[in-house]
Amino acid sequence: MAKLDMRKPSKAGKSAKPLKRSLAHTTKKAARPPPPAKSTSKKQKTIFKDQEQDDHVEELAVLEQDDEMMDDTDDVGVVDASGELSEDEDADAMQQDDDDDEDVEPEEGDEAVDGAEADPENPAKKPRTAEEIAKSRKEQKRLLEERRGQKPHADMITSAKKLWEKLRHKETKSDGRAQVMKELMELVSGHIQELIFKHDASRIIQSMLKFGNSAQRDSIAAELKGSFVELSKKQYSRFLVSKVLNYCPKFRDAVMKEFHGKIRKLMRQKSASLVIEEAYTQYANAQQRAQLIEEFYGPQYALFKGTGGSSLAALLESSEAKKPYVLKHLREALDGIIDKGSADIGPHSIVHRVLLEYLTHAKTSDVVAMIEPLKDQIIRILHTREGARVSQILYSHAGAKDRKHIIKTMKSYVVKAAKEQYGFTVLITILESTDDTVLSGKAIIGELTADVNVLKTLLLDQYASRVVLHALCGRHKRYLSAAVVFDLASLDATRATTCRKDDAQKHTELLNVWSTPLKEVINRHFELLVKEKTSSHIVAEVMKQYASHDDAAELLDNFTNSLSAPIETLEEVADLPVLKQPKKPFHAIKALSAEAAKAASAANAIPVTVASTEHVLINRTSNTMIKELITSGRRPPTDLPPPGPDNKVAEVISDTIANAIQPAIASWLEYCAKDPRRTSGTAFVLVALVECGTEHARKVVLAGVKAYGEKKLEAAATAAAGSKSDGDAGKAEKNSKRKRDVPDVAVTAAPGGGSGLQVLLGRYQELKK
Repeated sequence: MAKLDMRKPSKAGKSAKPLKRSLAHTTKKAARPPPPAKSTSKKQKTIFKDQEQDDHVEELAVLEQDDEMMDDTDDVGVVDASGELSEDEDADAMQQDDDDDEDVEPEEGDEAVDGAEADPENPAKKPRTAEEIAKSRKEQKRLLEERRGQKPHADMITSAKKLWEKLRHKETKSDGRAQVMKELMELVSGHIQELIFKHDASRIIQSMLKFGNSAQRDSIAAELKGSFVELSKKQYSRFLVSKVLNYCPKFRDAVMKEFHGKIRKLMRQKSASLVIEEAYTQYANAQQRAQLIEEFYGPQYALFKGTGGSSLAALLESSEAKKPYVLKHLREALDGIIDKGSADIGPHSIVHRVLLEYLTHAKTSDVVAMIEPLKDQIIRILHTREGARVSQILYSHAGAKDRKHIIKTMKSYVVKAAKEQYGFTVLITILESTDDTVLSGKAIIGELTADVNVLKTLLLDQYASRVVLHALCGRHKRYLSAAVVFDLASLDATRATTCRKDDAQKHTELLNVWSTPLKEVINRHFELLVKEKTSSHIVAEVMKQYASHDDAAELLDNFTNSLSAPIETLEEVADLPVLKQPKKPFHAIKALSAEAAKAASAANAIPVTVASTEHVLINRTSNTMIKELITSGRRPPTDLPPPGPDNKVAEVISDTIANAIQPAIASWLEYCAKDPRRTSGTAFVLVALVECGTEHARKVVLAGVKAYGEKKLEAAATAAAGSKSDGDAGKAEKNSKRKRDVPDVAVTAAPGGGSGLQVLLGRYQELKK
């Protein structure tokens, strides 16, 4: 039976709401839950009571209005096909009206879901057919294209996009790409300023700068001139400025000049700050960098370039009276950058430089005031030289609470920081400055030593290994550069006021934390670690620290087993697999350089012939380490009798080596005699045993020389010295042919020879007398 919805129009001329909705609305308002129970004052109770009375009055008004509507619609119902009222279906009709309000039928132009079925409870709602949906979509697409066509330069952009697809395709050959570039230049020349701020057209101009020749690039850059500041502020167009800096060297000065006077403002804008950073780190020369920094010193230096000097120190040296003025503007500029909600100063080395200059010359109270806004940023800035130095200064001035917070922010990043070129210095400062060695031992050392394999990679890393070496032997200049030692020493005065615990006590407590994991990783990977330059130093220092201890039996056993392994022949050593040198550690600033430079540096890697099967006395790195352990770093002594070991560790090491090689001493001498030039490192270990070893070690070597035959060794050493002299003479003759003005030089062998075997024979003959 067809049903008709008959509603009485409202007084305003609009269709009235369904009766069921009014009743439901009334019911919902009447069923509103009371306010949550809580302790309220007398005044609040009065307010709640008044609100309840107002709600009750409002409900009564709604009910009266509904009664009037029901009176007006007494004769209104649902009419069947015969025209008679169906009282039984009145409630169903009202329920249908309520459902219609909840499930509103989509208006004309709305899309229906493909394959939607008709609602059995709502037969008036018809599904859209596939033809209707396709027709609607075509109409929407037509309207979209019509709107795009009404925009300025629509035809030009459409044609440029088609050419752009050909230009950037990888399979397009150079000749075809040159032709496409020519067509694009003819199409967009003179209109580039009108296209650069459109995100799609901006990509086209970027590709033109990338694939065009120098004349075409300069032509595009000339049209962009005057818009570089505005371009750098936009999310997409900023890449145009980067492309101009990269591909148009002639216009780099023009870009820098447009930034003149606006650096402080641009550094507070996200997109522009990235452009400034790229210009500062990659394309600006020393003078331009100084000019960019000058703008942070104040308006005077922003307007008049070249008045500040190469650094803040140079400026203050010439005019100390300007120090308060400059520091005030530096602080204001830094506060504007740091306090900005979305600011992340991690990628901006120019901000690191400004921070360092401010902290270097500011008062102690001002430095302490910078800890609070920067303590969460330390982990983000320690990858640059200036950022690492800023982190060291802030941490040394921080109190115990701030230091604990800084250490917590470094959680899960300690290993990565240790591998940074400058980040490892921050870890050393943290370990030196933290009185709570339990905290630093757990948060810093604990993360570095949590996994044996991770610790192994750290010992092999040229930067992370310095953290371990500092823990073992302090600020030793053999392992830490003079600049690092100077920076650490410059903070001693500050640490004296902020630290309570003695440095020696902290060093001892932290060394106890390091000892167990270091012994474990060395015992497990002894063969590998002693043959790598960085890790061999750590093995040597660990053996110096613990070789004379009672718990060092496993360490000495591994050392003995490596020394007692069968010797390889020269042919076997020559056949060892060639391994490539590991890639250089990641450097954040260098990562911004061109991909071509990275590929070239990777291609220039020098292969080395180090293998895990090579004997520790044959490998040049490991036998140098062994010689250092025996001599304790002393130069070869010339007095007789030889002085012997200078400490307990050297005594233990020399006896261990002598006992390990004693059964095969003849084989080692034969190995050295076959090719004295190539086996000189092994021979020098034997020399070290004679000169600085114990009496037992000296006797083992001298008895081996006597048993093998002094004359056989002399013949081998003489032949090696003669071949070396011939080779040096040949090189001198070759050089004289290349440079005619170089006189001929008579090349003679040095007295006594220079190979390890010759030195060993000389010491043997001296001691025999």
